[in-house]
Amino acid sequence: ILNREFQIHQQSYIFLNEKRIEAEIAKAAKHAFHRIIHRANIPEISVSPNRPVITIVSTLLGMTGAMTFIFLVNASKARVNDLSSLEKNTDIPVLYSAPHFKSLQQAQSFFKNETFKLDMKRMLPVNSSIAFSSFGKNHGARFHLRRLLSVFVRERRNCILLTFDEAYFNSLPKGRALLLAQDQLTSFTFASLQEWYNTLCRKYDLVLVDNFSLPKNAESIVFMGLAHQNICVVDTRKTHMKRIGELNVINAKNNIPNLHLVINNHKYSPSLLWEGWWLLKKAFQLVTRK
Repeated sequence: ILNREFQIHQQSYIFLNEKRIEAEIAKAAKHAFHRIIHRANIPEISVSPNRPVITIVSTLLGMTGAMTFIFLVNASKARVNDLSSLEKNTDIPVLYSAPHFKSLQQAQSFFKNETFKLDMKRMLPVNSSIAFSSFGKNHGARFHLRRLLSVFVRERRNCILLTFDEAYFNSLPKGRALLLAQDQLTSFTFASLQEWYNTLCRKYDLVLVDNFSLPKNAESIVFMGLAHQNICVVDTRKTHMKRIGELNVINAKNNIPNLHLVINNHKYSPSLLWEGWWLLKKAFQLVTRK
């Protein structure tokens, strides 16, 4: 064991001694072991980053991004934005334009005034009916139905709301709504349905019809033909402008009696954050539905 430790210490001593001798030789040497072939030149103007190129590219990218953003916003807002855009795309008269209501009292006051106007135009005669249609359940037709129904109830009119949706029927005031189930509806012929509908109108002063969504259901055209007055509610944030063209075709093909348009959320411009949240919510609903 002692011999092995002696050999290890001896080898370490020899190695370190050699390194010490090499260092002293290198320190005493007059010639360097390297030489400078070419000295570096420091430029007066920096080569990188190239500011003109970066400025031009950034400007082009900014313009392209801005135009793309504007295009996407306009594409997402290709809807019935206001009265003037609606009048440019259809000859169907606009009955009234409802703003975005911030309170229930504001809505009640507005619809009370509109009821007066409807009476002055003689659009609410006794034993008549009004069918409310739209291109989606959340496009405002049911909101207008509910508010007008509340006005008629306060005026003590003998009115009834006809609906085909059981869930919506259960949310309406008792005794003021009538549910026509789908199986009962399919059992009618057109003649028997017309007779049943006319009997209903003779029973009440006014019948409000919560019509099927356009143009998904053929029954929506049938009840529009049966009604004395027809109101199609379009929402400025949800109803696409192309739907107005579809409504023009429906009106021309079926000769809908006394068809009028009503604008919901007129001149309502929510923030982009609200629009983004609404799009995300809609996308989430589509994903969960699948």
